Amino acid sequence: MNISKADVVIIGGGCCGVLVACQLLLKAAKPLEIVIFEKHAQLGAGVAYATDCTEHILNVPNQAMSAFSEYKQHFINWLESNSYPCEPLGFSQRQLYALYLRDCLKEAIQIGAKVGATLKIVHEEVVEVLPVVNSGWNVLSKNNVSYKAQIVILALGVFLRPHKQQHITADSTIAIIGSGLSMADAILKLKQHGHRGEITVFARNGRLPLAHDLRSYSMLAAIEWPVIMSLLQTYKQFKRKLKEFCVESDYPWQALMDSLRPYTQQLWQHWDLHDKQQFLRHVRSRWDAHRHRVAPQIAAELQTLLQQGFFKLKHAAVANLQTTDDGFLSYCELPNQVVRAQRFDSIIDCAGLISDYAKANSELLQCLFRQEIIAPGPLNRGLQAGANGKLAAGLYTLGFVLNGMLWESIAVPELRVQAEEIAIAVNLEIKP
Repeated sequence: MNISKADVVIIGGGCCGVLVACQLLLKAAKPLEIVIFEKHAQLGAGVAYATDCTEHILNVPNQAMSAFSEYKQHFINWLESNSYPCEPLGFSQRQLYALYLRDCLKEAIQIGAKVGATLKIVHEEVVEVLPVVNSGWNVLSKNNVSYKAQIVILALGVFLRPHKQQHITADSTIAIIGSGLSMADAILKLKQHGHRGEITVFARNGRLPLAHDLRSYSMLAAIEWPVIMSLLQTYKQFKRKLKEFCVESDYPWQALMDSLRPYTQQLWQHWDLHDKQQFLRHVRSRWDAHRHRVAPQIAAELQTLLQQGFFKLKHAAVANLQTTDDGFLSYCELPNQVVRAQRFDSIIDCAGLISDYAKANSELLQCLFRQEIIAPGPLNRGLQAGANGKLAAGLYTLGFVLNGMLWESIAVPELRVQAEEIAIAVNLEIKP
């Protein structure tokens, strides 16, 4: 087997992989050979932006989506230069963001070339990363493409819950499990395809996704938070600020939620294990519903489709995510706890991401777990990591995989900072 060489191998070419590749190229001060392994044909898409549905738009306004923390207007300027609508508080089509990331990478390649930094893309799935005795790592793909690298960066993105989706026709009866952002995507895609069959959304909270209030983006500066607080202290502070800003000063509650976001990583890291467990058990569902919101126009469209009967919303907890051989789905109606069953032609699972990476359907992760190179993160969420996402000497990661360490680690404002920090650390670690 021929083994090629690289300074840095990035495994994954979605948003995280592209962001970190851009930073490595832009910060390179000397020749640097970078390789991205990505099994799909296009970079920059991943789970988040791999859509051809024109009704799928970003869940946050354009002004928050720059790939670079030091250049906050970058995405807006890209939209304008490419003749797309570029309002700072507008919500662009999701597929445009993948194009944007690829253009960022093209620009970074040109800048990196000035100092001899290069990028190669290998469209293969990596199945093994093995430590080399002296230093570095051997990276092996499913089709036996192999690289030896000083540094490996796991940019694995998110893992969806394993579920076999049955064939959907225009008249299929469909059960959608969950009522969050993924449900909104599913409904809008079915609508665009002219679906006629009955659709039932099963929601444990009985609600549709909440909407952004665009007024909140001009109100954040006035709200500050202490970061050395227990969960109980945080809750009490939240109630006080809710009264002070949202009741007495007429701020939208969204402003209060968004003002807390820059502090959530520090709060999470300060909380002890008991606080984290209590948060996950008693607060998380409400946090997720209020933190992860949709554009106002999407919330309005979902409400209209519900009123028109395009889909039904059922306040219920699903007992099993797989239909039986007869196609029946068991669920428990809330709050009366009545157990029922209903037949569906197809199920779409929108109930969330896999947070326990030991259960992820990834040959690569299982290889690293077997070697004890990686370990589960706090509360079995993501992976255990040190500063800058360091998993081991010469092995880094970023993104949702750091959820157990940081809690808030899935959106572009966090990912771009992590990419910058890894690039700085890697440049210091690379040997001549």
